[in-house]
Amino acid sequence: MRSARPMAIVLAGAMLAALVGCGGGGSAPGPAPPGGNSPATVTVGPMVVRPASTAGFVTQTLETNGDCMFVALHGARIDYLASRALLDRIAFVSDAGGPYDIWTCDMWGGNLSQITSSTAQWDSWPTWSPDGGHIAFERQPTGGTVSEIMVVNAEGGGLTNLTNNAADDEHPTWSPDGERIAFATNRTGDYEIYVMHADGSTPTNLSNRTGPDTAPDWCPNRERGLIAFDGSNEIFIMSETGADRTQLTNNGLDEDYPAWHPGGDLIAAMVGLGTGREIVEITVWGTERGALAAGPGDDMYPSYSTSGRYLAWASFRSGAGEVWVLDTLDTRLKYRIPGLPGATALPDLGAPTMQTDRVLLGPAKSDRGHDPVWASAYAGIVAYDTDGYRNFVRIGVYASDLPGLTVTPLEHTGNLLTAVEVSADEIVNLREDSGAGFESTNWYFGDETPGAALLVFNTDTGRLTSVLVTRDSAYPSAAPSPAATLLEADGLRTRVAGSFAAVYDDQGALVAESVGTVEFEGARLVRAF
Repeated sequence: MRSARPMAIVLAGAMLAALVGCGGGGSAPGPAPPGGNSPATVTVGPMVVRPASTAGFVTQTLETNGDCMFVALHGARIDYLASRALLDRIAFVSDAGGPYDIWTCDMWGGNLSQITSSTAQWDSWPTWSPDGGHIAFERQPTGGTVSEIMVVNAEGGGLTNLTNNAADDEHPTWSPDGERIAFATNRTGDYEIYVMHADGSTPTNLSNRTGPDTAPDWCPNRERGLIAFDGSNEIFIMSETGADRTQLTNNGLDEDYPAWHPGGDLIAAMVGLGTGREIVEITVWGTERGALAAGPGDDMYPSYSTSGRYLAWASFRSGAGEVWVLDTLDTRLKYRIPGLPGATALPDLGAPTMQTDRVLLGPAKSDRGHDPVWASAYAGIVAYDTDGYRNFVRIGVYASDLPGLTVTPLEHTGNLLTAVEVSADEIVNLREDSGAGFESTNWYFGDETPGAALLVFNTDTGRLTSVLVTRDSAYPSAAPSPAATLLEADGLRTRVAGSFAAVYDDQGALVAESVGTVEFEGARLVRAF
């Protein structure tokens, strides 16, 4: 039978063994733009841009009829380009001050703040209130054998003891409306899941099950009305009234610390294996979907973001506790939160604020621990919609070509495609963002670089669907600018007529040379002739 105090065992063992900061490789430098809050920083929609000089710098909006807005950036070297988005903050525990205290930071480790500072033996299991205004947590006094459920303002202060009794009360979790808190307690002699009002009143036993019931997590989806918990090392769910209790796992493995996905159909949990602990994802029907985070070393205590896009957890792969974050859409994309003090664990995501989401131009490893598209650029086109950043294309030109660089939208643009002609003495290449952690897609034009190229974009995704070279010294047949006319025959078929020296597809591959018409079906290149 598992001890009712597993967190204490792990912290005292793995975390106390390393009283140093979260060192080691794999972290990202801070994403703040060079120069900090310099007046040279320019905001374009969700994008933050820092040109080397604002003199001559241009932000040119390219009107379209689709979902995306396109903005061309040129006229000066761009040293930093990043997108901002509404992202969660992270509450976690750290032993940096001796006893374990509650801290918070943003998704990059910035805006670090110590929330509690006490002489207690430990503060643990921080959990954000749904409105982000408070953090509930578990506190065990120095020399004590039982814990209490406390609540504190999100910025510190206003500390209140909600339970204040002789029983052991631990692991709080908020209801989706923020009016109640569920927790585990041994006040009946056996650990059960209780619920109380957010002011600590009217505690009520929900689980009433033989065997220890601990680590409750309240489903954020109000329509579900469910609480998951650890019952004797297996994952259970029940209604928020304690009815309809269902055992999800029964495989002989220790499965602990369930964490709901905000959609209400998935639960992340910690599973103990012979080689250590890892985090798996299971459905509310009990089907395991595989590992989200797996070694080396123990991976523990998962927490989904309020959007469900990200998962935070505590990893002990370096020997010390560290907070890691992964992208659930591609679990290969993960990074360690850099710069956190001491040994850290027990992350909880919540309280979204506007933060840096992606770094497209900037220092190495500054894009979620990965390299951005490039260190800088003299020109580029960004795409975004009402949901935020969608795409970025870096236009490779020389600094000497900036005075003569032009970006000209084609007329008669339809709902599915938009096209712009970029003209300069030489266009060396194009690089398109392929996502954090992935090499950019590259259009490389060879030694004899073109002087103009038509960039055709998908207006729904903001991504390049084709590049047409319209003027190039290597191709005498290329027509002078403006070289093309975009004619939309109907809602699906689009023809671009002109004199094109070369046609490239959406992956940068050369598909045709010396043609007069390029045809698209929807947003897909289908033929050139």
